[in-house]
Amino acid sequence: MNILIVDDHPIVRHGLRLLLETRGAATRVGEAGDADEAMARLREGGWDVMVLDIDLPGRSGLEVLHEAKARWPKLPVLILSIHPENMLAVRLLKSGAAGSTVGEIAERLHLSVNTVSTYRSRVLEKLGAANNAELMRYAAERRLV
Repeated sequence: MNILIVDDHPIVRHGLRLLLETRGAATRVGEAGDADEAMARLREGGWDVMVLDIDLPGRSGLEVLHEAKARWPKLPVLILSIHPENMLAVRLLKSGAAGSTVGEIAERLHLSVNTVSTYRSRVLEKLGAANNAELMRYAAERRLV
C-alpha cells in the first residue's frame, strides 16, 4: 500500500512512517509538510491513501481535501486532527474524507467517537500535551513508538 502522510510536524510524519513501515502496512510512504507539497506529491501518482492533517500552514488541510477529491475522487483520505471529532466529522465527511483517526480508533475498540475523544483529551491533559504533535514527541522521547 502506498501512503502519503501530510502533516506540518516532522516528528508526526516520522512517527507515522515508522509505524507503517515496521508493521508492514505500507510498501511506499511519502511525506508532505504543507498544502503545496501535498498536491505536488499527489501529482506523482500511485497513492492508495492520504493521511491528512487539517491544521496546515498556509492553505488548510480542508482545502487540500477539496482539491484532492476534485482531482482524485477515489483516493481515500484519513484525517488527522487535534480538534474533537464531533466538531469536524460531518463537515469532513461531506468534503470527501474517508474517516478520521478518532473514528478509526473508536471503531476498532468498539467504543463511541465521543468516548475516544474524551479519553484522548484526558491523556493530553495528564501528559501536559497541547496537541497530537506534543503527544507524539512525548511518545518518541520515551521510545513508545
